[in-house]
This record gives sequence, C-alpha cells and structure tokens, in this order.
Amino acid sequence: MAKQNLLTDRLIKEAACPLSKNFVYLNDGSGLRVRIRPNGTKTWIHRWKINGVEYTNSLGSYPQVSLKDARVKLTSDKVLTSEGKNPSLERKISRKTNTALIKVTFEVCAYDWLADNKLDWSATHYERTKAILDTYISDEFRNIPITYITDQLVLNCLVKLQKQGKKATSRKAKSIINNVFLHAMSKKQASSNPVLLLTGNKLLKGYKPNHFKAIQRKDVGELMHKLSLTKTDQPLGFVTTTALFLTLYTGLRNNSIRGAKWKEINLQKQLWTIPSDRMKSGNTFAVPLPLQAIKILIKLKNVTYRDKESFVFQSERSPSKTISENTVNLAVKTLGFDATQHGMRTLIQTTLLHFGSAPDAVDRQLDHAVSNKNSRGSYMGQEDFMEARIKAMQNFANWCDKEKIKFEKENAKKKNTA
Repeated sequence: MAKQNLLTDRLIKEAACPLSKNFVYLNDGSGLRVRIRPNGTKTWIHRWKINGVEYTNSLGSYPQVSLKDARVKLTSDKVLTSEGKNPSLERKISRKTNTALIKVTFEVCAYDWLADNKLDWSATHYERTKAILDTYISDEFRNIPITYITDQLVLNCLVKLQKQGKKATSRKAKSIINNVFLHAMSKKQASSNPVLLLTGNKLLKGYKPNHFKAIQRKDVGELMHKLSLTKTDQPLGFVTTTALFLTLYTGLRNNSIRGAKWKEINLQKQLWTIPSDRMKSGNTFAVPLPLQAIKILIKLKNVTYRDKESFVFQSERSPSKTISENTVNLAVKTLGFDATQHGMRTLIQTTLLHFGSAPDAVDRQLDHAVSNKNSRGSYMGQEDFMEARIKAMQNFANWCDKEKIKFEKENAKKKNTA
C-alpha cells in the first residue's frame, strides 16, 4: 500500500527548487504533491488516472492552502475520481451553474410560474394570485436569488401577515411560495424547497375558513321585494340590482356575472354562454335564462348596450369597466341581509334539491367540480342536463316571484293592523 501523509509544514517551507530546473515535486502520497518552482512559488497538485490516462489538477497555492486543507481537498476529489469524474471539470461546471443561479431571483421564478399557468387559470384566479404575489411576497424577497431563500425568510414573511390579521392571506402566500419553488425545481433553478421545512411549525397558526353566508329561504320574499324597489326607494343602482337578480336566476359566480358581454347573451334562445376564462372550472359554460331574467336583461340592454363587446354590468363611473366584486357583495348587505352574493348559490342548491330537482342537474347548473375518477364524474363531464336545468331554473324563478308576492301581502297586513 502506498505511503500517505509524508510531508510536514517544515519540509514544505524549507524546500526549494534549483535554478537549473523548471520545477521539483515533493510527494505527500495518494496522488498529492507540491510543485516548487525556482522563483519560490509552491502549488498543490493532485494527480490521478482514469482508464489508464493521467490527469492533474491544482488545489491552490501553499501556504494560502495549508497542508491540512490540501489533504481535505484531496479527499473530496477522490470521491469524484472514484466515480470516473474529473474534479477540475466538475468545479468549473459548478462555478458556472452557481453564477447562473445567482442571477435567478425569486421574482424571476415567480412571474415565470404565473406566465406558465395563465392560460390554464381563470382570469379571477390569476389576478388574485398575482395581487398576493405583488402586494405581500415580492417585496420580502426582492432581488434575492431563489437559492438563497431559507425557511426562516419564508417564515418571517408568513408570520408578518399573521400579525397583521391576514391569516387567510398568509395561508395563500405559503401555497404560492411553495408552488414557485416547485416550479423552480422543475426547471433546475432550485435544488430544494424551504416551505417543506415549515410543515408543523407552531408559529404558523391554523386557519379555519369562513363559509359564504347564504340567504335563507324564508328571506327570499323580502329580498325579491327590496330588489324590485325603484327610484328613491332603491338604495342600489339598476346595474347592481340586475346583477343580483341574475345571480338568483342563474347561480353563476361573481366573476362570471360581472365580466359578461352582450355578445354572450342570446335573448331569443334564452341562453347565456360564458367563456372558459371566467369560469372556475376553466370550461366554456352555458346557462339557461328563465323568462324573468330575459325581462330584466331587455331593460338593462337599453342602458348598457353600445355594441356586442359592451359589458352588460358596466361601472357607472367608467363604461369600459365592469362593476367591482365588492360592489355586488356589499349590495346584499346594503339591502339588510347578513349574507354574500356567493351565498345565493347555496340558496339555489338547497331550494332546488328541496323541491326535487335531480342532484346531477343542480351540480351542473352551479358548475360544481365532480371528480372524473368515478363513474358519476365521467358521466357528468359529458352531460349538460340542459332540459332539466331549464325547467328547474324557471321553477325557481317562479317560486321567487311567489315568495315576493307572499311577503308583500303579509307586509301589507301588518301595516293595516298597525
């Protein structure tokens, strides 16, 4: 067995190269030696063979690289040479890779992730995700290479949001950061995901989401009455009240309704076709329009229609924009109900089921996601249940009218007896 660790610092310091030679070597064993030149420079050299071919690699100058450090470097290199790799080449590749990664910041990866998913997401989901990224995440990691971001930096960002009372936003931010790292790892821009190290961290508070509050069936008559008020008796604008009526008559989500353009609505066929980018499911979706919806849309057309590209539910301040998400949600509260516009979907679902509508038709009307992993999901993916939905939504609209009449009669009796 070849001898190892033959050198000492004293031997190396005292060694010199005669002027008659270009260099001399001092061997430490195991392929490690010091090359000494006549001018006094001393360089660590690692010599090894791969498939009978000899290679050499510099490990640095002595005494900047001590004897001890040179032996440590040799040990690391031997791991690579035992695998048939060239340590010098591996270091060059590593330096270039690290230099490239330093230029890849979290922001670069995050907006690349957004761009990759934009076509697959609904417009609302994209805008909400981008808003959280712009408002709460980007500033925390600005100009920091993604490989330099630790679990502590991520934790600081999330805890900061929690202290501001934004627990739901903190949870969403964590999900976004996690997905950005997964995206970066898939592109070899990061080698690990610090978010995984936060699993079970006690500083991150649990979040229990508040479900959308629904309008109760007993309150539908009063709601219909208040939506039907006009002029000074009506605190809401006509566009806003129509948006709420259409929510009741279709069961569509806020974004699907607000972004409507007149080209999507066929009054003759009593059909509204919503493009995929405004549907949560990401699919183009058609909903039947009961007669009550047609009647109120004809009135609205006189107000907001300029051409087929016009928004149905235009902002009063800017016709080129739609009414805001908050405008519709606050409208329900303005009318005196502790509920949300989305909560009307729950009302529609429970009422239709209560009156015997087919569950599959109700799910299709509300565009509920049903897993394709079972036979029902596969069936629903192909069937639109349009005939059953037309009947169900017309019956529901008729029921709403009856509830309004009943409420107004009872209210009139109360006034007469007062």
